[in-house]
Amino acid sequence: MIKRIDFDSFDIDKKTKLEIEEDIKDFNINLSNVDYIEIPNLNSISKKCIKRVAKEKNEFDKVLIGNILILFLLVGSIASLYNPALTYKIPPVYKFFKNINESLNIDFMMELIGLNKVVPKVDVNESGKLEIIEDPNMIKEDEVKIPKTSKEALDLIHSMANTIVEADHKWGNTEITPKTIEVAIKSVDLIDDNHIRLYLRGALTKWSQGDFSNGVELHNYVWDLLDGSVGIASNLDDSMINKILEKYFKNKSE
Repeated sequence: MIKRIDFDSFDIDKKTKLEIEEDIKDFNINLSNVDYIEIPNLNSISKKCIKRVAKEKNEFDKVLIGNILILFLLVGSIASLYNPALTYKIPPVYKFFKNINESLNIDFMMELIGLNKVVPKVDVNESGKLEIIEDPNMIKEDEVKIPKTSKEALDLIHSMANTIVEADHKWGNTEITPKTIEVAIKSVDLIDDNHIRLYLRGALTKWSQGDFSNGVELHNYVWDLLDGSVGIASNLDDSMINKILEKYFKNKSE
């Protein structure tokens, strides 16, 4: 028990003394009641807290895993749009992404923004394995369509010339092989102008013999016929020419 204070010894008025005594009664705790105070079950509370934390963690993990899966699918879809060959083992999916890639001209868009230099282009080689393509915009030999008009003939020759020249801007490259050169030579017959036809046939005949020294001249000549302005060729791409010679004309030069 708290010891009673003798307020009579203090020089205070009677009313104040009564107020003080009342306040003390309010705060006076009977020590005999302490044993009856209930202490919370800390063990039960801690288990509930742990269980709640575990539940919240599981929910967070589910959300995190879900977001990771969505991100994975998103990145995978973007990669497949640029590289349909990544899904070649699943024909329907491969066809789906290939059609979108071609219809939206994804390769050209990647080249415009420069991502083609960062993200490699892959394709399936003859042995059925993926390989990196050096020039993703290159039209392969088996993809070359036989021209049906003089405009298509000039486009083909221009696209082939792009492959062996250097220019600030180039729109489309076509693989130069003995077969594509032969297709280009035959397409010259579609051109009405006799002078132009003779010039192009003579220039392409040199190509069929492994002589690409006229590449810049031929490119700019055809580009002018197509009313092109931006993208005038300045020099030959010696590195590309050497690759063509090494692959298709090595025996002829020996």
